[in-house]
Amino acid sequence: MLVSAAAFIVFLGLYLTMSNWRATPIGRYIAAFIALIATVFIYLVVVTFTMPDLTVYTRLVIRLGVFGTFAIFGWWLIGILVRIQIRERRRR
Repeated sequence: MLVSAAAFIVFLGLYLTMSNWRATPIGRYIAAFIALIATVFIYLVVVTFTMPDLTVYTRLVIRLGVFGTFAIFGWWLIGILVRIQIRERRRR
């Protein structure tokens, strides 16, 4: 888990700092998707190593934050995908 989380965090850091990801919808899509995967692995690491020691309220707040982030990213990805598909159809 730690190695996977580190890999996605490093990829995201390099991608966001060393490429022009904002220039295209695909670039934004990749950035959001990798951020979502990194969030999943970070959550798994947190759950595995710290959750037993946290209060129920703290665990609930963390879960709501993580799952809320998943929902936001998911809908954002759908929005990017639909815009790309509409643009591609217009080009045909």
